[in-house]
Amino acid sequence: MPGVHFPTFWADDARLSFLIPPEACRRLLHASGFQELVWHDTTAQAVEQSRTRLAAGAEEAPSDDSPPALGLGVIIATDLDVRSANMLRNFTEGRLAKLMAVFERPV
Repeated sequence: MPGVHFPTFWADDARLSFLIPPEACRRLLHASGFQELVWHDTTAQAVEQSRTRLAAGAEEAPSDDSPPALGLGVIIATDLDVRSANMLRNFTEGRLAKLMAVFERPV
């Protein structure tokens, strides 16, 4: 996987990011004795969510006297627009993948 564009939602730069490719993660889980129940790539949905989030952010113009809307802006205090744009860019360029996986470890 090529390098990620920063900042992202979890890190301002590469020093705080410890990603591994999905298949490497999958191999590590199997090698640790976990059995795979579900492995579903949800990157396409993440791209659509990112596009929707960016479009909604461009349309919103809160007044100065209104409380902040609940959403990522409450959790991500700085550079939300830049981080959102980087997430979309990372997904569309194949630099990030979003997966839903369920593993279990037999007893």
